[in-house]
Formats: sequence, structure tokens, C-alpha cells
Amino acid sequence: MKKFLTLFAAVLALSSCFKSDTFKGKEYKLLNTDGKILITLGFDKDENRFFGSVVNRYFGTYTVDGDKISLETAGSTMMAGPETEMMVEQQYLDVLPTVQTFAFDDGKLVLTTDKDEILTFEEITVEEKAEAVAEEEAAE
Repeated sequence: MKKFLTLFAAVLALSSCFKSDTFKGKEYKLLNTDGKILITLGFDKDENRFFGSVVNRYFGTYTVDGDKISLETAGSTMMAGPETEMMVEQQYLDVLPTVQTFAFDDGKLVLTTDKDEILTFEEITVEEKAEAVAEEEAAE
């Protein structure tokens, strides 16, 4: 019985480790938008760093403890864009540090803030990544 409990505890501890790594190395797009502005969020596969873009690119570090997550934005580029998009970007960047938990629901990454605001992200496909890179290169 003691061996079973030890094994059960080890499996439980191991499964919580895997949960926190399920978004590592992946990029997501925010679904809670009107579809006109692409907001992305990605996670480094090796380090606890995140990144993304709205009008500007942003980046920071995060910590995870079980289903709790803390996102600390370190900085962003400072390009100008359409006023509406700049306002949306600022609102989004203001919300990121208030995120407290994460979960996965039907393959989507769901972040919840301290005010119970929900940010739902869908993983970006390889085709979408290739399209985004082509658009960036064409804009340069």
C-alpha cells in the first residue's frame, strides 16, 4: 500500500509538471477580438519567456506554479500604428500582468485575470506562421 501511495504521489507530481509545459514552444492568437487586429502570444520552448505582437512586438518572463501563471512584460518595440490598434494594444498590454491562471479548454489556452476577465487563445498553425512571416517581409 505504501508503494502504491508513493507511486501515486509521484505520478501526480509529474503530471502537474507536464501541465505547466504544455504551452512551451507554441504561439497563439487571441480569439477575443473583432478579428480585425491580430494579437499573438508565444512561449519560448526552453526558457520561461513569452513574446507576441499587436502593432508592436512585446516580450517578458513568466512563472508557473500549478495552474497559476504570472506574466511580467519586460518591454516592447515602439512603432506607431493606427490609433484604434494602438489603443487595443495598450489595453491588452495593461491586462497581461493581471493574468493569474491558465487552463486548456478544447485545445485552446485560456488565461484568467484577477478580475475574472477571460483571454482565449488558439494555437497558430504552421500555415498562419508562414503567412505572417511573408507579410512582415513584404512590409519591410
